[in-house]
Amino acid sequence: MPKEDNSRKGVRVARAVVEGTGAASPPGGPAAGAGVEGTPHCASDEYRTLGSAAYLEQCAQRIRAAADGRLPVWAKLSPCAGDIVDAARTAQDAGAQAVVCANTYWGMALQADGSSRLGSMVGGLSGPAIRPLSVFQTWRVAQEVAVDVVGCGGIVCAADVKEYMAAGAKAVEIGTANFTEPETIIRITEAL
Repeated sequence: MPKEDNSRKGVRVARAVVEGTGAASPPGGPAAGAGVEGTPHCASDEYRTLGSAAYLEQCAQRIRAAADGRLPVWAKLSPCAGDIVDAARTAQDAGAQAVVCANTYWGMALQADGSSRLGSMVGGLSGPAIRPLSVFQTWRVAQEVAVDVVGCGGIVCAADVKEYMAAGAKAVEIGTANFTEPETIIRITEAL
């Protein structure tokens, strides 16, 4: 992280997906991490069925279920299910302490015969290809909510972290890069 924002350095966040019913907790219970990252979005088929208003209400219910006061809750927002700014406001109003912009973008990879190469027709696109899109969503959301915004998507170097910070992020998450280069976080932290 940049020197002017060391408040997030070293924070461990246990991830739990907030889906369906029931409250989420980090793996191993509350003592396992400093917070819960909930993914309150739904699959593409579910969103098309629900519509925007019902989707936002579902997000609010999932965040409220996770925000039980024991741990901070970060809501990881979908850039594909309606307006991400509306989802960020909904998460904030439901009790999230931060919002993460953004989860994967819906995409498809098809064989010549039209069958899916992913195992399902729609999958999540992540990695460097989505960084400009997610930086834009981070910038939009940071202007509209009072809670912290965490940038996420396509970060592979220190310059990418700085770009998210310039867009209004208070912290970042690094995901896909860790699969191809497990030392990514160490390399980026040292470069900052």
